[in-house]
Amino acid sequence: MKKFASLAVIAIITMMAGSAFAGLGLMSFAPRVAYVMPQDLDATIGFGAVVGLGELSPSFGLELTADYWKSNFEELDDWEVKDFILGLRARYDIATEGNMKPYLFGGLGLNFMSYDIEVDSIWGDLYDDSYSDSESKIGFDLGGGLDFPGESMSFFAEAAYRIVEDWSSFWLGGGVKFNMGN
Repeated sequence: MKKFASLAVIAIITMMAGSAFAGLGLMSFAPRVAYVMPQDLDATIGFGAVVGLGELSPSFGLELTADYWKSNFEELDDWEVKDFILGLRARYDIATEGNMKPYLFGGLGLNFMSYDIEVDSIWGDLYDDSYSDSESKIGFDLGGGLDFPGESMSFFAEAAYRIVEDWSSFWLGGGVKFNMGN
């Protein structure tokens, strides 16, 4: 009897989970461009994409993100910082109907960062030096945006605040979303 009850519970949970994730799949692809303002570095342009993975409910969805930016800092020495980010974020659609749909999002990202520093010595080439390093760090994204929906494609604009340990950046951008799913 215990085996039957356990199997029944597992079957019910499996059916419920299957219906809960029935709205997931490749739903949209959105290339984007952003004006990136990293902390303590020169502002720059970033490029990326958002892949819509579908909805958990009519207002909640999941998205994969991939973004890249690089910036220079030439105050004392020549610094170049590059960041490639792979992320997963949850999206909450504030309004699901209309010509303009506001939304909020939050998520985690894996940041593949690299640093190149060239030190120019006042004593000439003999004491010039360079340094390179790379590391991976987990970051957090918080933001919001507006969708301007169309039948097969839509435009969007969004702002995001990204935090990676003790460092942050502000993104302001947008793109075109191509609908692929229902």
